[in-house]
Amino acid sequence: MLIRFKDLKSLTATTPDGSAHAVTDLFVDNDYKISHVVITLGSWFSRESCALRIEMFGTPDMDESTWPTAVSEADVDAAGCPDSAADNSASSVALRGAEGVVVEPRMLSQRECQLAAVQSAADLHRVGRLQNADVMGTDKIVGTLMDVIVQTDDWTIASLVIHAGPTDKAHQRVIPVGMVAAIDWEATTTTLTCPKSVVDKSPELHEIGDKIEGQWHNKVLGYYGLG
Repeated sequence: MLIRFKDLKSLTATTPDGSAHAVTDLFVDNDYKISHVVITLGSWFSRESCALRIEMFGTPDMDESTWPTAVSEADVDAAGCPDSAADNSASSVALRGAEGVVVEPRMLSQRECQLAAVQSAADLHRVGRLQNADVMGTDKIVGTLMDVIVQTDDWTIASLVIHAGPTDKAHQRVIPVGMVAAIDWEATTTTLTCPKSVVDKSPELHEIGDKIEGQWHNKVLGYYGLG
């Protein structure tokens, strides 16, 4: 299933006790694979955030606007905050932030990185950092990144959605990650392997309701010679 990042963030993370929590961000590695989901805790610990490994989550239910997760209040309570002496390495909660603190990949322990199958925290990044960042073609700026499309079958970023027009809805070009030459996460700049003219002629975002049509996405891949 293909889901836009903005649609994932519109979902409510639900827990076995019926509690509801807001999805706020994703951690992704250098191969564009999602490793963690960041949620802002609701009734349990107001205004605190925590990161959970992606395997703690079930299948998103777009009809119900929910995303089930197996984490419990006790799991979060046992995790401790970064400024405490707690070691989260054995917890189902990868990272818990103090009240009002934005959790960052660099806060993850080395043990947690091993559990998430990444070498170090430096290999993980917040997807939200790229929001509205410049996207460069081989010759000039293509536009700004307004969203990413996530493939839930293997939890990877499949494509970028580029705003290349005068309004938020005009000219939403979809660019497969196979066309990305590099992402500078510090400068929040994405560089492509093709010129602006190629992107300008590419298919625009096409959805059926809230669900992206997989067959159409295959046509996008074909346009870029990746299908």
